[in-house]
Amino acid sequence: MRLVSLKRNYILTLAVVFSLCLHAQDQKIGLVLSGGGAKGIAHIGVLKAMEKAGIRPDYITGTSMGSIVGGLYSIGYSADEIETIVRDMDWNQILSNQVPLNYISFEEKEYYNRYLAEFPFDGYKLKLPSGLIEGQVLTETLEHFCWPANQYDNFDDFPIPFRCMATDVATAESVVLKDGSLAMAIRSSMALPTAFTAVPYKNTLLVDGGVLNNFPVEEVKKMGADIVIGVNVSTGINNTEMPESMLGILVNLATIPADKRVFEQIDQCDIYIQPDLGPYTTSSFSDYEEIIAIGDSAGNQFLGEFEKLSSELKRAYVDPQLPLLEEVRISEIELKGNRLFSDQLVLSKLGIYRDSLVSKFELEQAVRRVFSINGFNKVNYQLVPQGTGNYKLSVDMYEKNSSRLFTSVHVSNQFAAGIVLNLTARDWLGKESRTIIAGDISKTPAFRFDHYKYFGEEKKLALNLRYDYVSEELAFYEKGRETDIRIDNFHRVRLGALTTQSLKQSFFGGLTFEYRTIKSRFSVAFPEAISSIRERHLLGGLGYTYNTLNDRNFPTDGSEIYAAAEGVFDNQFRVLLSEDDEQEQEILDNIVDDVTPGFYTQFLLKAQSYRTLGPKTQIKPYGALGFTIASADTGLFLRPFQLGGYQRRFIEDIRAYGLNYSEVDEVNVGVFGVELQQILWDNIFVKAGGNIYSSYPFLPISKLDQFDFDILDEGMGFGYGAELRIRTRLGPVAGGISTNTADGYLRYYFALGFSFNYSD
Repeated sequence: MRLVSLKRNYILTLAVVFSLCLHAQDQKIGLVLSGGGAKGIAHIGVLKAMEKAGIRPDYITGTSMGSIVGGLYSIGYSADEIETIVRDMDWNQILSNQVPLNYISFEEKEYYNRYLAEFPFDGYKLKLPSGLIEGQVLTETLEHFCWPANQYDNFDDFPIPFRCMATDVATAESVVLKDGSLAMAIRSSMALPTAFTAVPYKNTLLVDGGVLNNFPVEEVKKMGADIVIGVNVSTGINNTEMPESMLGILVNLATIPADKRVFEQIDQCDIYIQPDLGPYTTSSFSDYEEIIAIGDSAGNQFLGEFEKLSSELKRAYVDPQLPLLEEVRISEIELKGNRLFSDQLVLSKLGIYRDSLVSKFELEQAVRRVFSINGFNKVNYQLVPQGTGNYKLSVDMYEKNSSRLFTSVHVSNQFAAGIVLNLTARDWLGKESRTIIAGDISKTPAFRFDHYKYFGEEKKLALNLRYDYVSEELAFYEKGRETDIRIDNFHRVRLGALTTQSLKQSFFGGLTFEYRTIKSRFSVAFPEAISSIRERHLLGGLGYTYNTLNDRNFPTDGSEIYAAAEGVFDNQFRVLLSEDDEQEQEILDNIVDDVTPGFYTQFLLKAQSYRTLGPKTQIKPYGALGFTIASADTGLFLRPFQLGGYQRRFIEDIRAYGLNYSEVDEVNVGVFGVELQQILWDNIFVKAGGNIYSSYPFLPISKLDQFDFDILDEGMGFGYGAELRIRTRLGPVAGGISTNTADGYLRYYFALGFSFNYSD
């Protein structure tokens, strides 16, 4: 009997142990990742430790930065892959309202991202800017990395079921996001009220989930988690440091409701991890390397507990595998939010049609083309599954106000200090048009009227009417030294057409009328008997521009090409005498007419390209060639090219080390050089380079055999110099010094702010 009893007890014990083992294997792990801005990067280190221990969570919930890390992990990215994404991100670009210049269409590049402030009009009333980040680059980045999630109907279908938290601004209630676009769910979850704009959602607006639920432990338990691993990177109510900035105060106020709940949420965690992030804050994105290291350290501290849990669960570990989604079929296109811009124009920019197969890259480029119009605060897309592999493409557009006022200030030693104003209006002079009235209020004032009108069935062409007026004071030079001041009043009217579909290139053509008066202030360059020179030109031409630079004033990547061929049909000069003597003036007019060619042609080719040598080092080869061809035997009075200096007043100006702005004014010019750029910190750029430059006076076609190399040598030199550029909120702060082998005279320049020039 005793033996039978022992056997029964033994069998019962084995059954209990076996049952407990089965129960342990059935237990589900929930991972909770809190919000905390940049501090949320530390979540990655905990994920790496869990992978090392062989633990894969069954459910994930996250808020704000925790929703980014958790969302990406839930669809199959590994911890190492998420870390690579963080390291490769341009956080300055992502956390700003600006997108790279190569996102913008050609007709808008000249005006993009070059003003201190923007004031939208509400009817005839000027509004204050919101100051909040729309996050176009952030949204595009999220859509890029969340692309594989588009194949799932909801977040429960992910390799790891996922939830993220947001806050309804209308009801002040917490919202659990579990379906729809993963990218927009994450964007909603991190829409900090004091920094980012709210995200539309089912007739309401969503902001950061951290306002009410920054550490969503209850949600992961509702999903079915038996064991909860919580990682909290938010300082919360343990914070003893008083915020010093207005943003810090607002962030603290916004998260008070969530902070009050944190202790009860911590109590529900089986494994609770709070990395010691010391001095780092929600905005310390530039310190991602240090935060990653802290996350690694925190994960390693709990590696033993993770290994123990893995041993108890006795489950086979499955490596994260990112599911592929190469192409999707678009069965329907829905446009939302466009009022000023017609469906036809948006669709032509989009370039995607029903029943077409599109890749992630093609869809991203399509959305960029729509955003490139520069009439939207934000453009994003969502793919809505329609069954059997088909998707509805929903394009959400958030238009800017139809009229906006921009302003900036500038000062330099080359161009006078001034205030720039720009009034941009959509559909002011006709449907699907853009009109700009801009001016520079300064000692040397400037004015511009620039009107574009899209036309054609697919809106891939635009008519452009542009008037420029510039009053400027430029120096006459002799071997680098100023000899006189040249007072110019320049008028130019252009009427033409250009292609507008591509973000990289544009072809243009049309007619140009130019009128200029030139005076000598000190009567050194001109004899005292001459009061001024007047010139008039009527031109017709064709041209091509190519621009993939990622920034106008601080480029680190991309290329720029400008090519133009123009014929001058009407070329008239008048040299006016100081004394009012009609007979002498008539004689002089006849002499000038005799040496002024009629029709002639001019060609200009310019190119520059930035190539990466290292993480913060670029090299830029550049060159330009401008030359004039005419059949006339004489050519004293011709339209010259302007060579020299760092800045460009117009796109046609040619930069060159060793020369001041417009120091060389000649009909045949050339330059070729190389420049090295080093980024010392995120906003400080140092450049150094050298170039060969040359100029040659007019030489008729019939006298090409008389080409004089001695004259070429006189106009040739090697220029070299350096430049320091700092990106500030007021605009670029730049200074440079250069010289050349021809005269050895030092030239320098200093400039601050966004000017009226083509480039600063």
